[in-house]
Amino acid sequence: MKKQLLWRDAWQAIGRTKGRFIAIFLLMAVASLTLVGLKMTGPDMRQTARHFYAQTHLADLTVTSPAGLTPALQTTLRQEAGVKRVEFVHTADAVIKGD
Repeated sequence: MKKQLLWRDAWQAIGRTKGRFIAIFLLMAVASLTLVGLKMTGPDMRQTARHFYAQTHLADLTVTSPAGLTPALQTTLRQEAGVKRVEFVHTADAVIKGD
């Protein structure tokens, strides 16, 4: 008996506020489609990034230091296993003015 009343009340509420029901239904549909879209584009974007990095030879690792890298640290970085190429660049952005 209680379930029948519950269902009847639910259908009456939907019938009285059709616009609100449709709006909530559409919001739920848009949210679920957005979630599915984000889940599906993740692997494709990772593959695209891997291809771009391989094609443009971007750095796998970047080491920065506001005080600069010592010669001993530079030697250690060059001798690290799997390192093919090392570049040391000095940029004006990293230098603290007045020191």
